[in-house]
Amino acid sequence: MRTLRLKNVIYFPSFNVIGGIETYCYQMGLKYGKEYDITILFKSGDQAMLAKIAKVCRVIRYRDGDEVECDVFIFGYGHEILDHVKAKRIIQTFHADYICRHLNPSMDERITDRFGVAENTTEGIREHYDWAKDIVTMYNPYVPEKPRKVLKLVSATRLTPEKGFDR
Repeated sequence: MRTLRLKNVIYFPSFNVIGGIETYCYQMGLKYGKEYDITILFKSGDQAMLAKIAKVCRVIRYRDGDEVECDVFIFGYGHEILDHVKAKRIIQTFHADYICRHLNPSMDERITDRFGVAENTTEGIREHYDWAKDIVTMYNPYVPEKPRKVLKLVSATRLTPEKGFDR
């Protein structure tokens, strides 16, 4: 068992090859990682995606039984480790339409703030749960990246079968 003493933690149990949560964590690190001490905490996930996120902030695998002490703990759908978290602020983020998808949000009384990443998400939570009347919409951060140069190939030829038109 470890005690992880961290500053700002974002926790999601698993990371896919690509997706909204993965983009959220990457963009949080990209936008705020230099100014704030951010750690992404996870249980399992795509190694290439985690390596990408690790370029902009710290990434640590959570092991069952680990204790987490931090100033700010941000989580989404994964609230199974809350009993192992001691934080000044616990923030729940809603990255899906919980009502439409029949998901179960955490009703933990230790949660200090709740944010929906889109207006329909926020409204759905607010309308269905009395304990979430203070939820606020906070859109995901986004840092525009300079696009890579595009290689344009031009072929001055007849577009006929013998010239490879079908290719």
